[in-house]
Amino acid sequence: MMTLLGFLLALVIVVAVHEWGHFYTARRLGIPVVRFSIGMGPAVWSKQMGEVEYRFAWLPLGGYVLFADPRVHDVPAHQLNQVYEQQALWKKSLVVFAGPVINFVLAYVLMVLVLLVGLQSPKAWIAPGAKGTPWAQVSGTETWQIDAINDVKISQFEQLPIQLLRQLASHDELSFSLTNWQGQQKEVTVAAQPWRDLAWSKPQQQLQNWGLVLTMPPLPARLAAIEPGSAADQAGLQIGDLIVTLNGLSVDGFAELSQWVRENPQARVELTVERAGQLLSIPLVVGSRVLENGHVQGFLGVRPQLPEGLESRWWSKEGLPLSDALTQAPQKLIDLTLLTLQAIGRLVTGQSGLEQLSGPIGIAQAAGNSLDQGWLHFFQFIALLSLSLGVLNLLPLPLLDGGHLLLYAVEGVRGQKFSESFLLVWQKIGMVMIVGLTLLAISSDLKRLFGG
Repeated sequence: MMTLLGFLLALVIVVAVHEWGHFYTARRLGIPVVRFSIGMGPAVWSKQMGEVEYRFAWLPLGGYVLFADPRVHDVPAHQLNQVYEQQALWKKSLVVFAGPVINFVLAYVLMVLVLLVGLQSPKAWIAPGAKGTPWAQVSGTETWQIDAINDVKISQFEQLPIQLLRQLASHDELSFSLTNWQGQQKEVTVAAQPWRDLAWSKPQQQLQNWGLVLTMPPLPARLAAIEPGSAADQAGLQIGDLIVTLNGLSVDGFAELSQWVRENPQARVELTVERAGQLLSIPLVVGSRVLENGHVQGFLGVRPQLPEGLESRWWSKEGLPLSDALTQAPQKLIDLTLLTLQAIGRLVTGQSGLEQLSGPIGIAQAAGNSLDQGWLHFFQFIALLSLSLGVLNLLPLPLLDGGHLLLYAVEGVRGQKFSESFLLVWQKIGMVMIVGLTLLAISSDLKRLFGG
């Protein structure tokens, strides 16, 4: 039930926002609109309001805005020069582009909200610094939690780059307040110059340059959470699973599993997991994400189960200040966009198999899982879905927004419109491609669902 509810809610929100972008822009430009539909096919519900019919259709996979066309609609004489096909290319391009843009806006607003309220994130538990790094002078050979820098509280690992930059800009010394696993506390003050001497790069790479690497306590590889849409989710891993072996080799703990995954993006692996007292063999392809330095790192999308009492020591659920949320949200969306494009590129080049495609069933499962974890996780899922829809719609393929923009660009260069026969063939090619990809994605969903 939660899967269906989450799927319908997420899809309606994302599709409605996308189509509203087209609709609102067209109306602002004076282009007459006949219908605004959420869903495809026959109407389940409809209502005529002024010149526009608003409807929900029975197939909730997309939506559309239908513009007035004198060939099929009764268009008043005073509106004949306002219909969509009579508009300048820049106006038509603006209407088309508005759909993906409003998806990006929705993703940004939701991501800011998520960062403001705060999802569970690891505290700043840092491994001993590698030899020669500035952090090595602070940490010695021990793991420490950074509680504060120059009396500025650090509640999450991801706050480190921004706070360190701020302190380096205004102080000649860095005073670290630290706590180790045994609860012992100490203060360490070091000169800021060695930290400044390292040329600034993007946050994740800069942390590594300084020697600041997130670590965790020794934990069994038992799963406490699975990120919707991740490689682990697509493979069918479940909360509570204990990963016993990886390609036949024993997995001694979550840290060992994490290190192997990071070093092996896109690797095909065979996991043995213990679930409800039974051993199961689960094949999967490790996911990936792009680091700030452009390197690709493996990513599974799982979180370890923590022993009683360790949860509060390891995780923080503190939201970011508004200024930080506003500035960090774009970088998160850029990272997600790069991951989406990278995944598309791997499919096109054959580096990933078609089993990595997710269709309606996969999206529904991810939506249901996120809704089960709470509204904030669900908002994060909608942000990801909205972002993905915006990116995919800008691809230069027939029937997609990007395909329309491509035709308009070529039309502008040629100085003449395409023939009706060409546009009909273009649309048919697009329909075949979209239906084919949808069927492949559904087939992939069913194989994952039934283990085929």
